[in-house]
Amino acid sequence: MKAKKYLNLNDYELFVFDCDGVLLDSNSLKSQAFRLTLDKYPKELVDDFISYHEINGGISRHVKFEYFLSNILKITNYQKEYKSLLKKFSKVSMNLIISEAKFIPGIKDLLKIIHKKNKHAIVCSGTDEIDLQNILALKEIDHYFSYIYGSPKTKKDILFKTLSTFQSNSIKGIFFGDALSDYEAAIKFGFDFIFVSYNSDWSNISQIPNYKNLSFVRSFEDLQVIES
Repeated sequence: MKAKKYLNLNDYELFVFDCDGVLLDSNSLKSQAFRLTLDKYPKELVDDFISYHEINGGISRHVKFEYFLSNILKITNYQKEYKSLLKKFSKVSMNLIISEAKFIPGIKDLLKIIHKKNKHAIVCSGTDEIDLQNILALKEIDHYFSYIYGSPKTKKDILFKTLSTFQSNSIKGIFFGDALSDYEAAIKFGFDFIFVSYNSDWSNISQIPNYKNLSFVRSFEDLQVIES
C-alpha cells in the first residue's frame, strides 16, 4: 500500500485549486470538446492543435484558439472566426463537463474539511471564468470557495489579485495543480505545490527544475489531512 502524504491544514492560510484534472476529471473531455468544436477543419491540423493543447495544459482557450488560427491555419484576419469558435467551444465543453465529468477521488472530502476550518480556498483555472463559475455551481461545490477565477486572467494574475486582498505581505499558500502553468504560478508567489497526477496531460513534467523533489499525489485519497 502506498504511504499517504501528510497535509497539515495549519501550515497554510490559502488553498489554491486548478479545476480540470484537479477538481474534476475533465482533461480528456476538454480535448474532446476541442475536437468537436473544430470538426469542420482538416483532421491532421486538428491533431496538431490537440497536441499543442495537451502540452500546454491550464492555458486559456483564448490563447489556444488564437494559436490554432494564426499558427496552424496561418490566418491573419481571424477575429470573426475566433469569436465563433469561442462561442461554440463554450457550449460544447459546458455540456460535456456538466453531464460527464466526475470528481477527482477525495476532493469533496478535502474541501469540506478546509471549509469547516474556515480556511481560504480559491479556484485558479484556465477555464473561462463565467463557464467555470456555472460548472462548479451545477456540480454543487462552488460554496467551498472564497473566489472562483478563470480566463482570460492568467493564473499568475489571479494569484496576484488574490494576495492583494490580504492584509499581510506574506501569505503561506499551497497550490494543487496538474499543469506547468499551475507549477509556475505557485513558484512565482512562493507557494508549495502538489502535482495531482490522476489524469494529467503534463507529459514532460520531468523537465522542470527540482523534479525529484516535487510533491505529488495521484488523487486526494492519497492525502492524510491533519486538522489540529
